[in-house]
Amino acid sequence: MPSRRREAHARTLGTARRLDHVSRHTRDRCQGVVRGEVDAVVLDLMTADDDPRLPRPVPLSGSARQPARVEVFGYPTSDHTAAGVWRDFEVAGVVDGEQYQLNWNGAGSLPGHSGGPVVDAKSGRLVGLLTAGSQAGRFDRYLPLTTLLSRGVLARLPWLMEGDDAQGHFTRRSRGHRGQTSGSSVFTGRWAARERIHDWLVADQAPGDVLVITGQPGAGKSAVLARVGLDLSEELSGSRGLLFHARQATAADFRTAVADLTGAADDSGPGQLLAGVDDAARGQVGDRRCVIIVDGLDEVPDAKDRRQIASQLTQLARRPWVRAAVATRWMATDPFAPASLLREFGITSARARHLVFLDAPEYFAPTDLAEYTSRLLAQEGVKYPPPSNRAWRRYRSDHHLRERLAAVVAQRAGSNFLVAALSASRLAEAYRVRDPRDADFDPAKLAASIGSALEAFLDGHGNGALLRGALTSLAYAPAAGYTDHAWQAAAAALGYPSTSSPWTGSDEATSPTTCYKPQPTRPASSPACSTKPSSTNS
Repeated sequence: MPSRRREAHARTLGTARRLDHVSRHTRDRCQGVVRGEVDAVVLDLMTADDDPRLPRPVPLSGSARQPARVEVFGYPTSDHTAAGVWRDFEVAGVVDGEQYQLNWNGAGSLPGHSGGPVVDAKSGRLVGLLTAGSQAGRFDRYLPLTTLLSRGVLARLPWLMEGDDAQGHFTRRSRGHRGQTSGSSVFTGRWAARERIHDWLVADQAPGDVLVITGQPGAGKSAVLARVGLDLSEELSGSRGLLFHARQATAADFRTAVADLTGAADDSGPGQLLAGVDDAARGQVGDRRCVIIVDGLDEVPDAKDRRQIASQLTQLARRPWVRAAVATRWMATDPFAPASLLREFGITSARARHLVFLDAPEYFAPTDLAEYTSRLLAQEGVKYPPPSNRAWRRYRSDHHLRERLAAVVAQRAGSNFLVAALSASRLAEAYRVRDPRDADFDPAKLAASIGSALEAFLDGHGNGALLRGALTSLAYAPAAGYTDHAWQAAAAALGYPSTSSPWTGSDEATSPTTCYKPQPTRPASSPACSTKPSSTNS
């Protein structure tokens, strides 16, 4: 575990040693530990919610499988520094059906580690409590959280969030934010879609299909699904759940996440995963329902992996204890064309019972878009808004002005939340306050599509020409993306200016720009500049 993580966990797990707010009864019990009279102490500790100076608790692991390596923390009696001591172990396997054995690698645990936290060495999440050990046998044992859950000691385990920046992605989108913006929620409306998704995922009788959420780019697929998913993670306290961000994922990544959710022993292939899911379900008691949510299936780079994930999700949804939903674009000229990604889920028309088409009238309310636009004009929910001499300050203080402008922006955006967000953000950051009642106000200058919104952004940016060249050339990139040198060469070939790269030497992907790997817009074998960028839904 990196030193920073070690220090963070040491501060968090060692809070008991430094707190002054411990009851007299608890102090007496702590003294009993020193005298060796008892082997456990239950402390009611203050948290960062009580005092921001305190560290936040170590997050619990939601995985039904145990990690390969763990780290144990405690305060051995031989340590007089009160700093705590870490030990790391390999997980050998389960014993007595409930505990897991840890083999010593050199140094083992010490008196004072007993009852301490067992942390996944990779994720830093808590997976169990150290319970017993043998110095002669050179092993320890720990009780996993899954056992504590089944015995009623824990009320619930958190839902899993897996995939590319999954925690940040689902949190931001559920609040109506797209980029790295932090702050309170600006999510607005979409009540019909949210209710449909919610009812599908909590249905007593298994639907048997994957609910597909789709719409035009910018319709808010990720936001709606993330909002419902995080709400359900609190509502369904007795169920297990997985929120999987599929961007840049492989089919193997998805299998691993499902196996962690269900406890399947083997995820080496599709057949092995499904057999493992069934075996694990047979061994469970009580509510064994699993909710599986996948966002951004269209962002899986490899077409074979996309099809395999869709197939696995479809097969899983047929299990009586599984409820599943996916948000994706259709990646074809028509949503219901034979080549559409929706076909992988058996959707051939807008009448499919397991389809939520966000652009359909029953799922879109113009007032929702106007309210969302209004919040962005006032920079509500933005933790660090632009300087106070920008237009957003006036929009925030003048409700009637803000509502007038939001109505016009929303009308121009049609049913596209992304277009409205781009326009509203640009207006909020501008120096000049715009009012639809002004004689020189021209609504036609407001964006009516993602393309026009991007053009307006580039036109108003100091390096707009440079950015336009970089983005245009990027549209020709294969799935693996560009190296810096190839990117510059493509921009130059298209007649756009480019700057020399600050990175020198190898032509490999070593700079921040080459870490961006877009979806393919043409076959990878095509010449770099032989075709125009695709204008399809991909």
